[in-house]
Amino acid sequence: MGDALIDHKLYWGAVSGLDEARYLTAILNSSTLLERVKPLQALGLFGGRDFDKVVFSLPIATYDHTSDDHRQLADLAAAAETAAAGLTFHPDWTFQRTRKYVRAELDRAGIAQQIEQAVARVVPVPDV
Repeated sequence: MGDALIDHKLYWGAVSGLDEARYLTAILNSSTLLERVKPLQALGLFGGRDFDKVVFSLPIATYDHTSDDHRQLADLAAAAETAAAGLTFHPDWTFQRTRKYVRAELDRAGIAQQIEQAVARVVPVPDV
């Protein structure tokens, strides 16, 4: 098993393979998903709360290797992994700073924008 970076919580689920895991990782880490979940979240002092409790209220399709969008998301997640693996992190950085640094690199490389576009095609806007 490879190295892992866990921000502050860890959830797990069984997947059919690496492509499905990457597909879900791309979706779950996207800004598009966050925007689509916001209307479902309870509001707290600092904004939306409990993303993890409502995220699966959205109809996220099971990975389908015959779907171009699903395969593209898996490929883009692999590209994001490669880009992040090439970065150097300072051990004193908070997870927020590290996350911001990785996201900036994915933006610079154009990977983040491609992921957002693909997620927008795959995850429907909720009826609120």
